[in-house]
Amino acid sequence: MPVEIRRRSHERGIFEGYKSQYSEIFDSLSQKCTSAAALEGEQRRQKVLEIRSEIEDAELLVKFLEIIKLRDLLARKTEELGSSILEDLHKQRQSLLHAHNSLHGVDENRGQSKKILAGMSKRIDSNKWIIGGVIAALAFAIIIILYFKFSH
Repeated sequence: MPVEIRRRSHERGIFEGYKSQYSEIFDSLSQKCTSAAALEGEQRRQKVLEIRSEIEDAELLVKFLEIIKLRDLLARKTEELGSSILEDLHKQRQSLLHAHNSLHGVDENRGQSKKILAGMSKRIDSNKWIIGGVIAALAFAIIIILYFKFSH
């Protein structure tokens, strides 16, 4: 049995014990009040003091009951808050995992783009040399044509 469930069962047992004690005190007070009404003088005064003592015990017991109820409420609210926080953390974890996976995809795409751009750069350089060669060949051909044209 999980610790939380055992603790709650224990606290509920204590709470039920206090409620039972309160019922017993209430019944006892009720009987003593009835019997005190029939008494007179010193006996009545003694009975009233006894009743007052039991009333103080009952008030103390009521305070304990209220404290236990407040603790139980606080524990439930804390548990709800903890559950909510855990749920939020789980969502954030999922979001971070998704972002992590997306970044891996972007990194792979960046690598591919870098290779493509490097290939394009090599082709540009090759094309520059080819165009330069064609221009040089044409210039040479023009010079040769001009030379033969003006030399004869």
